Parts: sequence; C-alpha cells; structure tokens
Amino acid sequence: MSGTEPMIYAYLAATALQLQGQQEQKRERRNILNASLADAERTQKSAVEQVTQEAEQLSPEERMRQMAEAEQQTYDRAMGDIQGAGGAAIDTAAGGGAVSADFARALGERRMSENARLSAIARELAKVRAPQEVATEAAMRRGAMAERLGSLWSSQRGRSDAARLDADGVEMPTYGQIGGLAQTAIGAYSGAGGAGAATGGGGTVTGGGGMKAPSSGTAWYGRSRAPANRDVRR
Repeated sequence: MSGTEPMIYAYLAATALQLQGQQEQKRERRNILNASLADAERTQKSAVEQVTQEAEQLSPEERMRQMAEAEQQTYDRAMGDIQGAGGAAIDTAAGGGAVSADFARALGERRMSENARLSAIARELAKVRAPQEVATEAAMRRGAMAERLGSLWSSQRGRSDAARLDADGVEMPTYGQIGGLAQTAIGAYSGAGGAGAATGGGGTVTGGGGMKAPSSGTAWYGRSRAPANRDVRR
C-alpha cells in the first residue's frame, strides 16, 4: 500500500460522515417544518368549521326559528312586567263592599278585556322587537367569532415563526462536524505535501505523498524531456 492510500481512505471516510450529518440535519429540519404545516392545517380546519356553523345560522329556516323564539321571549317578558306592575287589576270604590251579580260579572268581563288588550299590545311589541333581538344576537355572535378567529390565526403565526427559527437553528450532528473538520484537515495536509515536492538546485526532495521529485533537469510527471541546457536540434 502506497503512502497516499491511507490518506485517501481517511478523506473518503470524513466525507461520508459529513454527508450523513448533513442528511440528518435536513431530516430534522423537515420534521419541524412538517409539524408546523400540520398545525396550520388544523388551524384552518377549525376556522372553516366556525365559519360554516355561522353560515348555518343564516339559513331561512334557522332565521324563522330564531325569530319565533325571540318573539316569544319578548312577549313573556312584557307580560311579566305588566302583571308585576298590576296593570290588569281594576279597582272601584264599590270593591270594598257587597256588589250585585251584574256588577261582579261586568267587572270580570272588564278585567278579561283588559288582559286581552294588554296581551295584544305585548304581542305586537314582541313582533316589533324580535327582529332587533335576532339582529343584535347575530352581530354579537359574529363579533365573538371574528375575535376567536383573529386570536386563532395570531397564535398560529407565532407558532409558525417559532418553528422556522427552530428549523434554522438545527445544527449538524457532532459526527458530521468532525467529518467536515477532518476533510478540511486532510485536504490541507495533502496540499502542503504536494507543495513540499518542489525542487531546488539539483537535489531531490521527497513530497508528502511519498513520491520523490527528480532534479529540475528532468520532468517528474511521467514523460522525460531533455535537460534545459542541452541543444536538442542536433
């Protein structure tokens, strides 16, 4: 085995270590970025689901149901306020003593009529207020959804930026770094050995590769040539 073969084998081994380290570095970066992409897809899916649910609230059937529910709630509140205030009670000066049957019947009819009138007023009031109730609730619901989506995407952007920084900060494994340093050192040593084969005067100097460089009068790279002080035209 010549003197250069061990150096060649060492150089190849160092190169293999460096390439393996580079592949591991790229693999880890891909894993981080793929995880970030999966997180972005989950965020998008969640946003789409929220928007879809809100869109379902705008269907004609759902709007009619919401309107009827708001109307009934408004009517119940109005009737509760009226009854609580005693609006359906009718008092007379004769109410404290004995009254005739006709008067009692008339008083009962009056109270029923008043209750019916107040109920009709409450029903009309509910019909007027129900659209406002539904519109206000829808606006509040969409505002809350917009706030949730904004927070959702803001958090996702922060995680994505952090993942890119983590991917950029992935270093080559130690064995890959050692391989790169060894490759550089071997290359530098080989270059220094080749430069050491330079000759001076007429002596012979042994290079780092183990080959002997002949004197300056003869070419050392294979084919011979005439010495510089010889006339070759003869």
